[in-house]
Amino acid sequence: MQLAGEGLTDKEIARKLGITPGTVRTYWERMRQKTNARSRAEVISKHAAHESAEVLEWARAMSASLAHHAILTVHVDLTIGVLNDRAAAFLCCDAEQVVGLKLTDLLKPEDDVLVSHA
Repeated sequence: MQLAGEGLTDKEIARKLGITPGTVRTYWERMRQKTNARSRAEVISKHAAHESAEVLEWARAMSASLAHHAILTVHVDLTIGVLNDRAAAFLCCDAEQVVGLKLTDLLKPEDDVLVSHA
């Protein structure tokens, strides 16, 4: 699905996956039937809509479960990017005041901070 979404033809997909173009066509036909789609483009569109809905649901769940945490993004140069209200309260500032400042300038040695790299 991803390869087709990138614009590859059935032959290119088959070559990349090490299968025959006939196998790729068989998979497309099965996906069309399963999704009640009339075309390959409609299969891809339905898949993208489903993926988007799953990502949105995951984001909602994460947001709800992390609502009580202070979360902020920090750029490689240690400047603050985006932060939630809890992070702003932890730093004793308004969110708008700290965006662009160096994180190291705002933390005290005794601050309890968990750093996670994405």
